[in-house]
Amino acid sequence: MIQAWLAKNALKGGIIIAVIATIFFSGYHVKGKLVEAKILRMENRYSVLDSNYNQCVDQVSRTALQIKEFEGVLASQNAEIQKLHDDGVAAVARAKRLGEIALANERASYDRSMRDMMSRYTSLNEQFTLLTASESCHLAWLEVTQ
Repeated sequence: MIQAWLAKNALKGGIIIAVIATIFFSGYHVKGKLVEAKILRMENRYSVLDSNYNQCVDQVSRTALQIKEFEGVLASQNAEIQKLHDDGVAAVARAKRLGEIALANERASYDRSMRDMMSRYTSLNEQFTLLTASESCHLAWLEVTQ
């Protein structure tokens, strides 16, 4: 009787242990599949992130090249602007010199005109004095002759 009870209980226990072991190991199997799916998702995310990173690095390098080109363009334009500025400064200095020469010529012409006018005034004044003296002499002769 012990053998039958033992066999019956052992069979029940074996079935229970087999069910529990099956559940336990199927849980590990399911967990392994979940972990494997999670690993695949992480690999996909990593590949997407790696691709995005590579695109970002490419874009940054293109931007750096564009910045260098822009700096070259700015440098050439700054050189042209500086040349134009220097040309403008030279033109202003040249115009200033020409203006000073023109003013000096005008002053000289004014001074010459003033000297000529003064000499003519002096000459006219002398002639007027001579004419006055001549007229006085003429009037005096008229009185003497009358």
